[in-house]
Amino acid sequence: DLGLTGYESPAELEDDAALTARVREIRVAAAALMGLGDAPTVPKLSLLAPPRAGGAISTRTFIPVRVHEAIGVLGAAGVAAGLLIPGTIAAALAPRPEPGGRVRVEHPTGFLDVEVDVVAGGVPYAARTAVDRTARKIFDGTVYPGGPR
Repeated sequence: DLGLTGYESPAELEDDAALTARVREIRVAAAALMGLGDAPTVPKLSLLAPPRAGGAISTRTFIPVRVHEAIGVLGAAGVAAGLLIPGTIAAALAPRPEPGGRVRVEHPTGFLDVEVDVVAGGVPYAARTAVDRTARKIFDGTVYPGGPR
């Protein structure tokens, strides 16, 4: 527990020097436990909170200690899988989504829908994840290139 709500803005989180140091400590310790050695960018950490905007869970993601303005695909896939695995922090914070459906992961600028299939038994794992990426149209027009000069 970091003593946060999980709804702080990226700027609020980044302005907290003690939090930045603590996130760095957690990331380094987790990397060692995973056998990653002195990995400079992984694992990536997500701050989780119960949903509040119609999604399955709310997130703030650190990469490695900077806060992502949205959420990376890998982070969203991990959070979505965690929701479907009993005993995880994510599963304790939010109602369990229906298996095989889409999991809507809330982030500071919106949401990302993730499809995830978790294999149970033994050590559960995500067998498949998928996301739909969307982008808004930013230009529509015709270009008339000039001829040789």
